[in-house]
Amino acid sequence: MVMISTQSQSVKPCSPSRSRRTLQSSQQITNFAMTVTMGLILMLGIYFSVAKFQNVPPDFEATLKKVCRTSSLPRLEYKGVESFFEYLLNPDKSFCSSWLDFTRENKTKSRTRRDSQFGRHVCATAGGDEQEETCLVYYFTVVDDAQFKKDMDKLTCHVHAIVDKLKQEVKESEEWPRRHPWQISELSYDRALPGGSIRRRRSLKDIVTSLGHVGRKVMFLRADLRGQEWTLLRQVVTYHNLIDVRQISVGLHVPLSVNKLTMEERKRYFENSFKVFEGLTCLGYKHVRVAAIETDGTRMVVPEMGSVTLPSYYEVHWVKAAPQTSGRSHGHSVYY
Repeated sequence: MVMISTQSQSVKPCSPSRSRRTLQSSQQITNFAMTVTMGLILMLGIYFSVAKFQNVPPDFEATLKKVCRTSSLPRLEYKGVESFFEYLLNPDKSFCSSWLDFTRENKTKSRTRRDSQFGRHVCATAGGDEQEETCLVYYFTVVDDAQFKKDMDKLTCHVHAIVDKLKQEVKESEEWPRRHPWQISELSYDRALPGGSIRRRRSLKDIVTSLGHVGRKVMFLRADLRGQEWTLLRQVVTYHNLIDVRQISVGLHVPLSVNKLTMEERKRYFENSFKVFEGLTCLGYKHVRVAAIETDGTRMVVPEMGSVTLPSYYEVHWVKAAPQTSGRSHGHSVYY
């Protein structure tokens, strides 16, 4: 009993020390786990903030390389931020000799916003071949514009409006069978949101397939997507074999957040955006019209061009053209 009592007395003083060591070890593990977790969160934050300006889908990159490798047209060359704006601000105005301008006949005193009138110019000299099927028009927007559809009715075209349902609820009925509550996206998915709304994201490939338009021609594609037009334009390039778009008119946004990027990040952002211009050019699209749209006075600073300030929002128009097949006019282009 004495020996046991002695051992018991000798063990008791060690318990607090061992307990403290256990607590210290546990605290160290906790601190390490917190450090690792915070580090991962920081790395993810940096990744997504940079990816926002750098991400280019691999299928677009592969298509870009293929179409530009096989194209007989001169390829655009990115030489810095200046080349992005040099292309954007200098369309070939002589390429389209005649325009249908719907803004003149639709202008009213109540219509004061410049962006409500963009996309109402159609190159009248484009097309010209035999009308094979019903004229198709694709209209991607966050705010549905009934007047635009009336304008296209004058051209006897069927307008398929792809309307962002999160911005404006869309009633699908027999009255509007060609109005679709979808958002353009790299991937297609449906997601239920609080309040009963459903986010319906669709790629251009799935839109064309769902509408039964694979192999068809779209006379005119208009888009006012407040930033997502870059996704749409990349997919026009990526899925050019599925559908033939003749004319494109988009409200093109350059986010003011690029002013907060480093010079290297800015270079990568504009280089990736410039690839859209490259892809369209290699596919035979001619940049024929640009107009600045300033509705709220916001402008961006371009330090690479002597800190000049430029609008961040433009109406940009492309017309599809192809090399002249006649041997009499080498190097010239004609409209599809």
